[in-house]
Amino acid sequence: TLVAARATRRSVSIFNTDATNGVYIGPATVTSGNGMLLPARGSISIDTTALIQCLAAAGSPVVTFLESYD
Repeated sequence: TLVAARATRRSVSIFNTDATNGVYIGPATVTSGNGMLLPARGSISIDTTALIQCLAAAGSPVVTFLESYD
């Protein structure tokens, strides 16, 4: 689990800080087939209160996040 579900969260920004390896982000059952690929050094902001999982495409990338609340 990268980000736990939080009912009071407005959005979450996710950053893949790895220089070469991408990660897949998605629901609790994330796989390379159903997740969204976040490339190396990529970022995305998602408006959600749901849990977000992360799966490395290769290696051991470091992924960080920042949550926003009202």
